Amino acid sequence: MKAKNVFVMFIFSAVMGGIIGAIIWIFLRVMNLGIDVLWHQIPGVMGEGTLNTIYPLLLCTAGGVIVGLMQKKYGPCPEELDHVIGTLKAKGTYDYSHVPRMLLAALLPLLFGGALGPEAGLTGVIVGLCCWVGDNIKFARKTLPELADVGIAATLSVLFGSPLFGFVVPVEEDIYSNKEMKLPKGVKIFATFCAIFGGLVVCMLLGRFFGPGAGLPRFESTSIDRHDILLMFPVVLIGVLYGWLFKASEKVIEKIVEPFKEKRFIIAVAGGAVLGAVGIFFPIAMFSGEKEMEILIEEYALYSGAMLFVIAGVKMILINICLCTGWRGGHFFPAIFAGVAAGFACAAVMPIDPVFSCAVACAAVMTTVMRKPFAVAMLLMLCFPVDCLLYLIGAAFLAAVIPDIFGGKKHESA
Repeated sequence: MKAKNVFVMFIFSAVMGGIIGAIIWIFLRVMNLGIDVLWHQIPGVMGEGTLNTIYPLLLCTAGGVIVGLMQKKYGPCPEELDHVIGTLKAKGTYDYSHVPRMLLAALLPLLFGGALGPEAGLTGVIVGLCCWVGDNIKFARKTLPELADVGIAATLSVLFGSPLFGFVVPVEEDIYSNKEMKLPKGVKIFATFCAIFGGLVVCMLLGRFFGPGAGLPRFESTSIDRHDILLMFPVVLIGVLYGWLFKASEKVIEKIVEPFKEKRFIIAVAGGAVLGAVGIFFPIAMFSGEKEMEILIEEYALYSGAMLFVIAGVKMILINICLCTGWRGGHFFPAIFAGVAAGFACAAVMPIDPVFSCAVACAAVMTTVMRKPFAVAMLLMLCFPVDCLLYLIGAAFLAAVIPDIFGGKKHESA
């Protein structure tokens, strides 16, 4: 590319990143406002009583009805990132005519308490918007595949507040080798950086003036001694076990749902009912998990170790109940919450620093699910203090060398 075109590409990427940051902020603000109305204001008006007790069951079942109607009419929506990328590989573009519907489909499960993250739905929306830009702006037309990659990287980085995470998860660069034009690796990396920078700046400014959207909470600095390090391996093993629980529950629930796979409405309603029933007893296991993480960080000492272990397990199973019954979304945020709950549980039954335990358990859980230790380290490094960084990376790579006894699907993407 000529120097002028390279410069324009960088500016274009930064602007595009800013737009992505604004979309994500608006989406998360609408989500948080909706959750506040449905789950706090309405129950507050109802007061104490039986109706308030069973409110999660009623609301989640109603959510299942709405999700089921959408699934019945439009099919699985929003599509998972793997499917979006597969379409891009096969067709060189992605249908963006249904972006408003995709946004609504991504929002609904989150509003009704689904143990899911927003990353899966939003990445599909952003890819669609990038394809729209490629079709309508001459400059971007020849770089459409790379533009979509940059958009995915910016989306994941802004959502998790981790700039480096966006660099290590993007789709492989060689899948578009048959295209007319391909950005040089160095140019693409810097264009991605510009998009991530633009997205983070816009999201930060909107958050400063109008209130934050969402994001992972950050643990305070801690002190780690040799006793903590000696207990690192058993905590990693416990984290791996929770990762295996995630994969095992996925297989079991898929088999249960398989005979009813064409009855999307019934499955979605059943999924909502199960979610609501569990929510009556374990409300902290609902939703995407970042807000609940804040609560857990403040109040973990009020829970017994056994209860924290149970909460972590319930969260991992709820993710798959939602995903397998048509409640579409991501698994990163809720899996991180489960890792934190498991870490605090370990700290309750072992003489280990709680923050260190959470970092190690979280890294092990996420690595077992994703099978990408470096991506996990980049994802979690801004959530945990610098004191834990080397141990977090070590725990991720340690978990990665433990054989994956379940194999099957690799949840590498949001």
